[in-house]
Amino acid sequence: MTLIRKSIYTGIDLLYISIYMMILISCVPFTMAFPGIFRQSFQIFAMLIFIMGLVLYRKKEYLFQYIIIVLFTTIFVYGVWKNKKTISSCAANVIIGWAFCIFGIILKNENDIKKKKRLLIFITIVMIVTSFTTLIGIYKYPLVVRELGRSEISYTGVSGADFALIKQKYRIANVAGWNQLYGIVFFIPSLVFLFKKTKAKRLIVYFMICSLCVVRAQITFAVLLLMFLVIFSILECSTKRKHLLICLFAFLVGIIVIFNAETIIQLSIKFSEKSGFMMLSVKLTDLLFLIQGVSRGDAAARFALYYQSIRIFKNYPILGASIYGDINQFEFSQHSDFFDLLGYYGLAGLAMITVLSFSYFLFINKLDKNSKWLSIILFIAFIGMFVFNPIWYSPQIFLGTFTMPHLINGGIVYFTKAKNNYNRYN
Repeated sequence: MTLIRKSIYTGIDLLYISIYMMILISCVPFTMAFPGIFRQSFQIFAMLIFIMGLVLYRKKEYLFQYIIIVLFTTIFVYGVWKNKKTISSCAANVIIGWAFCIFGIILKNENDIKKKKRLLIFITIVMIVTSFTTLIGIYKYPLVVRELGRSEISYTGVSGADFALIKQKYRIANVAGWNQLYGIVFFIPSLVFLFKKTKAKRLIVYFMICSLCVVRAQITFAVLLLMFLVIFSILECSTKRKHLLICLFAFLVGIIVIFNAETIIQLSIKFSEKSGFMMLSVKLTDLLFLIQGVSRGDAAARFALYYQSIRIFKNYPILGASIYGDINQFEFSQHSDFFDLLGYYGLAGLAMITVLSFSYFLFINKLDKNSKWLSIILFIAFIGMFVFNPIWYSPQIFLGTFTMPHLINGGIVYFTKAKNNYNRYN
């Protein structure tokens, strides 16, 4: 009878199993090359196990919260992206992303350090291996990560089925796309934080591999965001309210600057030209080209896209476009989840996001010191990404933001023990 009882999985066991599966399917680029029926079946199976885990978990409110937020988000995402994405692809990413979030919150109630340690090791291996294989891909073709973010034509002019085959080849080589690269960005602060706590030298190697991958990928916002996350991971602020508010304000300003760097520099160029500082104008122009990189991005065009959703919000401010018949008549920006949310759900959507954000900050306030500050900076960076980019299709960002901080205690135990064993025998 005892053996039978021990063989039965508990709710938390099923949640862990499903999270391992979701990490494999979302954070290992190679799996994107699997046949569609296999990949979709694997996703569905992982999702069903996660739901079953929530059903069996002792606190039933998490199941209700998860279902509500997944429905709310999936309806919004498909309403905005239905001209480009299927409802199944929208739902899959939303379900996995919010699973990482709910699971991270549940981990606060769990004290099994061994399970946390194993999951952290698994995530670290996935991120390091993916960073390394991506570096190999970048060495062969420097623009490979940027090219995986393009939908219609490559930088060399290849399009259609031929371009799809090229991207398939990159995925088979386990090269990260934009979504996974940002996932690596949101993973790195946990490495920095673990090194501060344990001084384990191998973490420096892991940090260098991941950071080099981000830098070599030539995605400017990812590099700038990484810099701010690393700086604030090292310069941990006091948890006293006054100091914390100052640090949070500085970090939020930094995030805003990152995502508006081109606009700020363009305004500075115009100001310097009008003021007669021509040399300064030339240097600022050089800096603008450097930031824009090979894409030569146009910040004005991006804000014009944002305004498409803002215009919808101005016309339908209360409940947005969600209740006004055929949603195909509206053209959303598809470049900012925040502005698209305003356009789709109006003030009702803004109220929902405000409540969720405030609730999560209250949750963070109850965390221990080993994960509190890390959770704060990652969540603010998450909000920055949410405002200036679409992130619903990047479950990897959710993993770094909501799950990793709650594995820190397991990581501290693992790396401290490994370090002590190394010192003992050397």
